[in-house]
Amino acid sequence: MIMKKDYCENCNTILGFECTYVLPKNSNSKGILTIEHWDGNPNNDLADNIITLCGNCAMYKTNLYQDWTTPGRNLKKVEGRSWVEPVDFIYKDWIAYCRQPSFQKVRNNIGIIVGKTGQGKTYSISKYMIPEWSKSPHDIDLIIVTAPQKGIIDDIDFAIAGQKNGYYHTTDAQQALSYLQDGLRVILTTNHVAFINANCLDLLIYVQGQHIKHAIVIDEAHTWLCTGSAAYRRVMGWGGAKYNASLYNLLSNISTYNPYIFGLTATPNGEQTGKVQIDSSDTTFEIINKNCPVELLLTKQAWWDEFVPLDILDQQTVFNQIEKRIIQVENEKLETGVKKAIFIQCNQDRDYNDVGLDINSILKEVNRIYRELGHEGQFKTCRMTSGRNEIYSPEGGRQENLDETKLKRMLNDNDDPLTIILVVNKGGMGMNLPPLGGMIFTKRTDKDDGEGESLTEFARQYMGRLVRPNVTNPKELKQKFDYDFSKYYQSLSTDKERRNAIKANSFFVDYPDNNEMWKTAIEEFKESYCNSVEFATESLEKM
Repeated sequence: MIMKKDYCENCNTILGFECTYVLPKNSNSKGILTIEHWDGNPNNDLADNIITLCGNCAMYKTNLYQDWTTPGRNLKKVEGRSWVEPVDFIYKDWIAYCRQPSFQKVRNNIGIIVGKTGQGKTYSISKYMIPEWSKSPHDIDLIIVTAPQKGIIDDIDFAIAGQKNGYYHTTDAQQALSYLQDGLRVILTTNHVAFINANCLDLLIYVQGQHIKHAIVIDEAHTWLCTGSAAYRRVMGWGGAKYNASLYNLLSNISTYNPYIFGLTATPNGEQTGKVQIDSSDTTFEIINKNCPVELLLTKQAWWDEFVPLDILDQQTVFNQIEKRIIQVENEKLETGVKKAIFIQCNQDRDYNDVGLDINSILKEVNRIYRELGHEGQFKTCRMTSGRNEIYSPEGGRQENLDETKLKRMLNDNDDPLTIILVVNKGGMGMNLPPLGGMIFTKRTDKDDGEGESLTEFARQYMGRLVRPNVTNPKELKQKFDYDFSKYYQSLSTDKERRNAIKANSFFVDYPDNNEMWKTAIEEFKESYCNSVEFATESLEKM
């Protein structure tokens, strides 16, 4: 049932513009308010898509976002974008939140921004938030952006954003401190480990002592921002004995005097969503933006084709499926000209899986398959484990101690033969690989909160690595088509090219059967995170 509120929800400028309408006193306010749809589709009555607006804001929104062109309407052709961009659901709410008069008084709170893979979370920082924070009333002098791994952040984007908005960019905390001491504005990009070490602490102590306004953004906030070891167990499903909440405790202290603390994630944990209660004495979390309808992500992502349950208690069944998938992606490369890589999550050794699905056994089987396919002289497989990155050719050739950045560059190269990624625990975050076209999971992982409720963040994070758009030339997709697959699709000349483009931009997931965590995660993923290749094909043809 749709419930109309008794006030205009744009009163805090969540639509990116100011509501100037004042409701008459002693009137039936609901009678002069209207129900509107965030995505402009009057047939989408999901709770997250409903907003109550005054007549002025409703009319302005319709014209600003060109609501008449959204899916579910008559698809009237107009110049420019055909519907609200997915990134709008991130930065507009973010800006509106920071512009609230009460925001400067916010304390002991971390704002959480939720966005799906490919929606534009980190892009929003460089494109929209840095310009916003550079001017009044914010006038932020130091912006810190940190991620679990340094390679997740595109330093070039932040350097360019800094140049445009009067900031010097650096990746070194001591350099940032030196810039500030010289009276300069600074953007610091770093990783979580470096952020909590002595150099960054010196920087933070200085800006606090000098009353320098600063903003902090934490990427992949779901894993690093748990309040303690007990909470870590409940929201992440791991024991959490070694988790000491260093990053959370640091930010909690900063939040006592600074409201500009934010976390980014595609999968907020139970504490961040409110499912798990936080001690009243601790810094709390608040999700500050609305959820983007999955349909709007269609042109920014790859699409799911198959989810296949896999009997991981039968080694031969798993090996047969691996062979099937390898042959599939090799044939698709010949057909489409676009590379697809396969991610295989293995067990550490046979102690954890007596079926023989440890990483060494699977590597041996993959090499056998490629030998039989005639790829002996090519490095087809990489092994990524903690502190160990190696590549292998089917006949036994090996290169050791490869830099992870170089390894990812090889995987992203459409002409490089490297195709298979073997991991044990790596790859859930920071694995930005557009060619990734499939995942095979052979571990029994089935996490819950200890009270019988499945914890699906782990599985959804892994699957989120699959949704980067996959084309022959990713740089062209970015520079020429602004990461919009529909524009790329429309630029193709023949039906065959378009069919191949759709096939190349789809992925599969083979997951453990009889596993509640995976069953639940896949349903959530289908519903809220990614579209099917069938729906994408139909929609692209309409466009």
